Amino acid sequence: MSIIIINNFGQYNHRISRTLSYLGIDNKLLPNTTSLEQLKELEPEGIILGGGPSIERIGNCKEIIENMDVPILGICLGHQLIASCFGGQTESAEIESYAQIDINIIESAGLFDQMGDSVKVWASHKDEVVTLPDCFDIIADSDKCSIEAIKHKDKPIYGIQFHPEVQHTPRGGEIFENFYKICKEYWMFKKERVWINMMMDTDKFIDEAVASIKDEVQDEKVIIALSGGVDSSVASVLASKAIGNQLEAIFVDHGLLRKNEAKEVEETFKDRLNFKLVNAEDEFIEALEGITDPEKKREIIGHKFIEVFEREAKKSGAKYLLQGTIAPDWIESEGNIKSHHNLTLPDGLVLDIIEPLRELYKDEVREVGTALGLPDTIVHRQPFPGPGLAVRVLGDITKEKLEICREANAILNKFVEEEGLDKDLWQYFVVLTNSKVTGVKGDQRDFGYLVVIRMVQSFDAMTANVPDLPWDFLHNVSQEITAKVPEITHVSLSLSNKPPSTIEFE
Repeated sequence: MSIIIINNFGQYNHRISRTLSYLGIDNKLLPNTTSLEQLKELEPEGIILGGGPSIERIGNCKEIIENMDVPILGICLGHQLIASCFGGQTESAEIESYAQIDINIIESAGLFDQMGDSVKVWASHKDEVVTLPDCFDIIADSDKCSIEAIKHKDKPIYGIQFHPEVQHTPRGGEIFENFYKICKEYWMFKKERVWINMMMDTDKFIDEAVASIKDEVQDEKVIIALSGGVDSSVASVLASKAIGNQLEAIFVDHGLLRKNEAKEVEETFKDRLNFKLVNAEDEFIEALEGITDPEKKREIIGHKFIEVFEREAKKSGAKYLLQGTIAPDWIESEGNIKSHHNLTLPDGLVLDIIEPLRELYKDEVREVGTALGLPDTIVHRQPFPGPGLAVRVLGDITKEKLEICREANAILNKFVEEEGLDKDLWQYFVVLTNSKVTGVKGDQRDFGYLVVIRMVQSFDAMTANVPDLPWDFLHNVSQEITAKVPEITHVSLSLSNKPPSTIEFE
């Protein structure tokens, strides 16, 4: 017996499963092509219809709503499908909503039991229910949308327009608990929970991951793509714990790194692991010459990485390539949001892939890293994309543009750390745009690059928001960048949350 989550290809559907697991609720995530017969055989306690990008890809959702005699909760697209099935109407909203909003709770029992009159939730939708079926009541509304949540008058069927599964719905866990209470006559776990502090069983994960790596690898050698970032560092230590000297950690300096990064990574790991530095800067820059499309950049960099690893693997006799892939990587890839370098593999790959962190989110990876004894400088290092500065230098890639971006980014990092903002920020970096704008320096007209500062807070990178930032801090950063990097004439600030934006520009 469990809750069945119907995956409508939304990027947050996996978060629903993860959240239920944290709450101690057994669940399964199944595609929306799952048949009624398969669902009935599983005897679910309840069904959650997840969100998705398109009503054109709803699979068997209509049949599920009409024929499954169990409590149903529709989220976002699922909510709209429920309304449509009972004769309601959905239309494109006049203003698309991608923000944290306050909803007004009209009916405080049931789904919103013990939640008061108003709660903050995360809205992320283009369409909304505009005409409610006669058999439904509105149980929550907002200034943005008059139908935020609905309940069938006679059946345990609910719909909510917002996303309770993400960080920016702080009390989302309570909504899922309340739905589970609806699904069961009694509730096994009555202990109050704090949504943001729900943690995985870290020790159990480490033991199982180590055992799994040992079992798969046996006596073979393994090569790991060590970047010095949180994911690959944790994967490295896990693998080392499992197979010791059978692991060779390869760090590739592709010329797309931040200032002094190659040196810092080497100093950190040369005495911790069987560490090898490979300088491939010219090889990567040459492969990227003239490439402006970000997806093509990712593809080229991913393939080039694998080429280098295959080359090194032949020297070491390795059979396996260990990777630090985590859940947001493949979730965003499946959702066609963006590809990730460690998933875009060339044909004829000669190495078998091991991904021990594949089901974890960034916050969980950090927990594992701390439990393994990694220092805070590594565990809490801000995420850096696999393609490096190639996706922070917009347009074509040249060594000159990389150096400009590198220097501007180093200045931002210095100010962030001096101000103590690094403890509260998920990521902070500078993007070099492909635009040049007029400036004036030394009483003379200048023509230089426009750069954009991007600073966000997040819990696991699935959603992110731009925090309030001190004006003096921003002003000082801008002055320092334009003074110390002569090729830059303008500095701007990105103010967009995720969604609708992604954290990275490309």
